[in-house]
Amino acid sequence: MITMNDIARLSGYSRVTVSAALRNKPGVSEKARARILEVAQEHHYVQDQIAVSLRGKPSKLIGVVVRDIGNPYFTHMVEGIENAVAPDGFTLLTISTHEDLQREIQAVRTLAAYRVDGLILCSLTRSADQRHLEIFGRMERPMITVERIQDHQFDCIDFQNVQGGYIATTHLIEKGHQDICYFAGPSNLKASADRFAGFLQALSEHGIQCQDWMRVECGSSSLDGFHSGFDVLRRQEKRPTAIFCFSDLVAIGVYKAAQQLRLHIPQDVSIVGFDDIDLASVLGPALTTVGYGIRNVGRLVGEQMLQTIGSGRRTSGWSQIIKPRLFERDSVQKI
Repeated sequence: MITMNDIARLSGYSRVTVSAALRNKPGVSEKARARILEVAQEHHYVQDQIAVSLRGKPSKLIGVVVRDIGNPYFTHMVEGIENAVAPDGFTLLTISTHEDLQREIQAVRTLAAYRVDGLILCSLTRSADQRHLEIFGRMERPMITVERIQDHQFDCIDFQNVQGGYIATTHLIEKGHQDICYFAGPSNLKASADRFAGFLQALSEHGIQCQDWMRVECGSSSLDGFHSGFDVLRRQEKRPTAIFCFSDLVAIGVYKAAQQLRLHIPQDVSIVGFDDIDLASVLGPALTTVGYGIRNVGRLVGEQMLQTIGSGRRTSGWSQIIKPRLFERDSVQKI
């Protein structure tokens, strides 16, 4: 990679002049500036942002840590963040942890080493040990968490997941369903526990007792949904008339399982998902789901990060809670 010293040699000007020209500082003649920029462009010069940040200047980098960038939920969120910060010249460094705590710890340390101007943490792994999150506090860099972290005072945006689970389950009950399964997400995710709490609340309010078979330990991927769906839907006894899935990806897997078992949605089993990813509306039949408008959530987070960076503070005391919404489509049948 070409350096300032290389540009100085190729352009015939001193390194001091090259540095001033590349930083658009005064005191450089138009002739010299034009020649230096010509050489820099010709050789694809890229400024060393880490070196810039070490001099105390903004790196124009924002770190984003997500559980799984292959999950459309997080893809949509990152898209929203990027749309908010890119016009101000910021670039995202995104790391996917695959729901692994050690990867999460390493991701935070790596982004700190790159001296990003801010850090956005999306849906972290639940763990008693969260000392790695204090790195940015010591660096005086702003951090926003997507989902509140207990015992920490970071800026955050959070979701009413209990209410989301309640809305989804109530919708199924109002359609006449009582034999309902909840396909739970990973056990280390607070969102899964909260949605199950909403599930239980809706059952209780309608006088339905939750039995052991009504909670299925599933996961968060479409493959998880397929395996759990296949096992549950081939039962001869205690087969649910409806399934509330932790995520839309899980629901997609259940669709495939139903297809292989020659079952029809919603005639043989009704399905409700969660997240409202783009695929939900184009499935056949279109998936009824609960969502938060995740691209807009990403935009809000990105805008807040810009404000906090601009203020020079580590935190602004910002907190926002997003309410869920039911998107009723064609995957639930009244019985």
